[in-house]
Amino acid sequence: MNYPIVKIEIESFRHKIAHAMSDYTGEINSIIAHELEEQLSESAFLKLISEEVDCRLKESIKDNIKSYFAYGDGNKIIREELIKKLNESD
Repeated sequence: MNYPIVKIEIESFRHKIAHAMSDYTGEINSIIAHELEEQLSESAFLKLISEEVDCRLKESIKDNIKSYFAYGDGNKIIREELIKKLNESD
């Protein structure tokens, strides 16, 4: 059974990756800070908010239209017109 050898190799590999990543911690933190600063700039932030509001409004409008035709007056109108057409064909 080679399980202990495989585990040792995996642990060794994990340790090497962790050590290599720690060498770049400062650089990674700098990149993250820079990206956050850019994403949270006033113009980028306002654009993001505007896009999200637009998306949610569109979803809400679609949901209300679906509801109108599934459960509201739209459903009644369609049903009435369908009944008229069916009665006309008699």
